[in-house]
Amino acid sequence: MRNWSHRRVFTMRCGGSRSASGLPTPPLCSSVGDLPTEPGPESEKTMTTRWMPLICAAGLLFAAAQATAQAHKPLYKCTDAKGKPVYTQMPCEDAKIVGEKKPKPDARKETPPQDRARAANRARLSPEELQKCDGLAATIKDQEATLKAKPAPHNPEDERPLTQSRKEYREMRCA
Repeated sequence: MRNWSHRRVFTMRCGGSRSASGLPTPPLCSSVGDLPTEPGPESEKTMTTRWMPLICAAGLLFAAAQATAQAHKPLYKCTDAKGKPVYTQMPCEDAKIVGEKKPKPDARKETPPQDRARAANRARLSPEELQKCDGLAATIKDQEATLKAKPAPHNPEDERPLTQSRKEYREMRCA
């Protein structure tokens, strides 16, 4: 049989009792462990080392939350009566916003430049085809300008020469 006498103080607190033979019964709670029966410097040291990481983590979490809350408030640069610069979170008459970051454009959402693809396609063409492509490009610009000069409701007959020029330009793989 196991001797539970070294846990007598905790046995009584956890609901343990003595049996008919006078031997202590095991405590009902198992969270006591092998702590010393009397509080002393060892138990205080154990409690400090046990709770210190949790306290540090909570402090860091609180500091991070405060930093993000402060980051969203604008900072204004003003001048006081003596002409010295003063930084505040409240706007004044000649306030300039300081440290406002502009959002960076997301490169994934931008269309890639087509200059390299156009240059690669044009490198495959013969010199005669390049001249024809340049002539078609100039013709297309002229036809677009004349179409814009006409009144708004355009007829299919007005757009036909421009459409045919664009089709020929695409079929020659000028672009």
